[in-house]
Amino acid sequence: MGLSQRQIEYLKESKHSFNIAAGAVSSGKTYAQILRWYKHIYDCPDGALLLMSGKTHESLYDNVIRDLQKINPGDIKVRRQPLRIQVLSKGIEIACADAHNERSWGRVQGKTVYGWLADEVTQHPRNFVLMAISRCRGDGQVWPKFWTCNPDVPTHYVKTDFIDNDQLNSGHWHFILSDNPVNTQEYIDEVSSTYTGVFYDRYILGKWVLAEGIVYPGFNYSVHIYKDRPIPSAWSRYRSIDFGYTNPFVCLFGAVDHDGRLYIYDEHYEAKRLIGYHQEHVKRYGNESLAVADHDAQERAELREHGINTKAAKKDVTLGIQRVSERLVVQPDGYPRLFISSRCKNLIREFGLYRWAEVKEGVNEKEEPIKDNDHAMDALRYLVMELDHNPGSVGYTEI
Repeated sequence: MGLSQRQIEYLKESKHSFNIAAGAVSSGKTYAQILRWYKHIYDCPDGALLLMSGKTHESLYDNVIRDLQKINPGDIKVRRQPLRIQVLSKGIEIACADAHNERSWGRVQGKTVYGWLADEVTQHPRNFVLMAISRCRGDGQVWPKFWTCNPDVPTHYVKTDFIDNDQLNSGHWHFILSDNPVNTQEYIDEVSSTYTGVFYDRYILGKWVLAEGIVYPGFNYSVHIYKDRPIPSAWSRYRSIDFGYTNPFVCLFGAVDHDGRLYIYDEHYEAKRLIGYHQEHVKRYGNESLAVADHDAQERAELREHGINTKAAKKDVTLGIQRVSERLVVQPDGYPRLFISSRCKNLIREFGLYRWAEVKEGVNEKEEPIKDNDHAMDALRYLVMELDHNPGSVGYTEI
């Protein structure tokens, strides 16, 4: 299958110092960048050193290097430990760096390179980016930078300092789902229906937007979502329940690793069903873990009849939101303290829709979230409060 018009434009026009392909997920920008990078490699002087970076070595290999090597497997050789690429006919080496935390800049310090490819540059710390730019100085010249990313907040440094900076020699190409000729209409329809709210604007429309009034602006799909991974048996497991009948009954399943990071690895989210139906789902991973729940005494008693003891949740909304927000913050090691499995589609959807109620001007009202699209949000808050607000209190309370 051929290239789209947008991909062709990028290949022909990306002759700036900064060449930034941004836009929707699965929009063909990464493949266009790989083809452009391949041309740049063979235009470089023999024996040159180049630089490639990603959030992690794994993401860089999966997103870029595998397809790059397929173009010319006889000449492009990949060494995995440490990750490095050799282009045999040119005597070129490509250093591969992970940019997952604030200390990553040291991995490129001192290098002299003839060009740099950055995959998902919005996930790179700013000090890494500045250091890598300064390294593009082979033979004392300015060498091109090729970046891809999904949009973030409009105040992100990639947007303000590079895309919107008319003092730089930079080019920006906006990609949408239809710019990827591989995408079928069925796939476009499905992935478009997966995102809502601010995440639809960013990952489907490719807009640099701030979610007005969103409760958790720190939530980032590319940072906090993980694809399924086994949960080690040694990790502590928890369940958190928000009751509902007309509204959904929600049970979130979480596990905490040895560093205290919380992984929400599954959800049960369904309305118009009685406790007898839900209890089977609540027990799907066994019944040995602590369960925190909303304060409805009758429904907690019904769960107890089915062998599910619960502990009454701490329901301070403001403090609970603060605790969840703290867990979303990326720590100095490059990782947040909260991860969510991609299978938890309703929890992810609510992150994009959960908003603060509008406070009327001149009225002294307490800031509170809108009581809508909040069922999984409540369950998440209960669990985080149990873990973080009073860590010594873990245990059951009798009804």
